[in-house]
Amino acid sequence: GWQHPMNTAIFCTIIPKGQESELMGMFIFCGSVLSWLPPLLFTVLNESGVEMNIGLASMDLFFGCGLVALFLVGRYDKAVKRVRSGSDSALAGAEVGSMLKEPLDLSAVSEMS
Repeated sequence: GWQHPMNTAIFCTIIPKGQESELMGMFIFCGSVLSWLPPLLFTVLNESGVEMNIGLASMDLFFGCGLVALFLVGRYDKAVKRVRSGSDSALAGAEVGSMLKEPLDLSAVSEMS
């Protein structure tokens, strides 16, 4: 399918400039964790002797958390406008600039090529 590339493409359109790598890393990390956490919970409950119908009902926790998160998400068109207007780019640049104490020396990189 189309779902995974579409999720990534939509997420990329609302990432503020200068924060692409950290937010994509968080996106991939959360996707990986949430893909194995529900089966792990079911397996732990099943191996602990809990009835299977209760183990399956425990999956509702994840659907409930997802539903709550869905209601807390803002409008997509407003997020795209905010990113395009650059209101977050100044903040992202300030964070990156404050992390660098001195300019980067790229002479070693140019000598390697």
